Amino acid sequence: MAHTKTLTILIPVYNGEKDIRGLLECFTAYSNGPGGEEFLRDCELLVVNNRSEDGTLETVESFQDRIANLRIVTPDTHMPSAEENVFRSFSLAQGEFTWVLGCDDIVRFEAFPEVLQVAREGRYDLAVFNFMSCDGNGRIGSVCNFRMKERVYEGDVLSLTQRVGYWWLIAGFSGQIVRTSRVANYNHAALVRLTSPIYSHVTAYIECLAGRPAAIVNIQNVIYRIVDNDVPHWKRAAARVGVFDEYFWTLGYVRQIAYLERKGIVGRDYLVRMIETNREFLFRPTRVIFEKLLNQLSIMNSKCEPRNRMSREEFEELVTYFEDRDLLSRPYMASVRKIFDAIEKGQQVRQAEFDTAQWQLNCYLSSYLLAPNFAAVEADYEIYQLGGRFYAVHRLFQGALIERIRYLDDVEFAPIVLEAASREEMSKRIREDGIGMNIDGLCPSAMAYCSRPRETGALAWHPTIPPRSMSDSEFGKTLSPTQAALHGAQAELRNAYRRSNPFLTRVAAWVTAQHIKITRWLLKRRGTVPSHC
Repeated sequence: MAHTKTLTILIPVYNGEKDIRGLLECFTAYSNGPGGEEFLRDCELLVVNNRSEDGTLETVESFQDRIANLRIVTPDTHMPSAEENVFRSFSLAQGEFTWVLGCDDIVRFEAFPEVLQVAREGRYDLAVFNFMSCDGNGRIGSVCNFRMKERVYEGDVLSLTQRVGYWWLIAGFSGQIVRTSRVANYNHAALVRLTSPIYSHVTAYIECLAGRPAAIVNIQNVIYRIVDNDVPHWKRAAARVGVFDEYFWTLGYVRQIAYLERKGIVGRDYLVRMIETNREFLFRPTRVIFEKLLNQLSIMNSKCEPRNRMSREEFEELVTYFEDRDLLSRPYMASVRKIFDAIEKGQQVRQAEFDTAQWQLNCYLSSYLLAPNFAAVEADYEIYQLGGRFYAVHRLFQGALIERIRYLDDVEFAPIVLEAASREEMSKRIREDGIGMNIDGLCPSAMAYCSRPRETGALAWHPTIPPRSMSDSEFGKTLSPTQAALHGAQAELRNAYRRSNPFLTRVAAWVTAQHIKITRWLLKRRGTVPSHC
């Protein structure tokens, strides 16, 4: 299709009657305001109704005479996910670029001319904007997603996802514009059959845009609603697709990355070396995957419907993937293998086994965040490669790199954190700007990042080893029946409020656990509980 417009604002909607009226009212006001002429001339507003069963279509049609560039399409078939609806809609877009907008998002119209200008310039096939975010009630959570000082942070889609993450960079549709021709004819249905519908658009973007110019642009184009605690929603989605509850963030996600590996688009270390970064958080995505895996095993250890029982083939596919790529994860994987083997044999796994697996996971999480990105040691600096750039941090100040890397375009904090485009350039920087062990002259603000005493070899970022967990038989030898019952009840309640139970159930479990905790403390004060409890 010939692109007769600069920008298509694509609104895919299914049963969105409640939200879409307000959004279209805002576009009506904007089209009649100072920026309306440019908006009507260079843009189209395309609503693709995914066979809604409420009054969505009638609501949208009521704006047909009020917004001159509004176009409404209702395809013949319903798509089961927003991702699938979006990708079939790209072929309908008349704009050179497409901006996918959720009907519950809040457009910052004061920034709209800048967004349109980025599309006009056409320098990037993917432009990710530094959007704002709010919760489901509209309360602002962050005024920007990324810490930036400059207007643009350039790269390609692979270096950007490695640097910022698969989820935080482009998982939210409304945070970016994409060159329509690059995605319009993509066989998204085939990808979904091989992997998972959830987050499949990220994998599709990576496949379509690998090697193409991309950038993060410091423009707050939209206030994006983030509702990431809607556990019942995702359970319903899993049931609808016929997969286990945590599939989308475990096996489904891994299958998408494995798909990119088979295509030769990403390397085998792509996922392990990835860092998820936004203004507030910095973590490895493997952390989420491993936590979700343990939660799925907990679900399987109780009475659950057949779809929630991960098969041996699915378990091996997931666990083997990480055993082959992430050596640090192997102790944890050994623990979850033991749990899965017992569940598969129909045995009830004791809480102690889950505690052991959780401890192994804690050990994994406590390893230095950038350890998989380690490149070399030179003089008193550790060198890490992330997103196509090299970063060197003085070995006494690892925390400074963790803090500074949240700033996409202002990481350097010389002389303790250095940045370079190549390994050779970094060696030169260390020779010229390195300070060795003469750190006495550093400013107090830099000393706040000192993570290791100079005279000891203490390992930073690693917790002390906790006391060995006692077995059930050992508990029987040291605790009275009443004390052991209290301890067991508290452990079960703790497990209940940490898992994905209904909200009221978790609150009740937490309150009851606190009562038991107080009771045990009172018994201890009276001398009836051993000191190690």
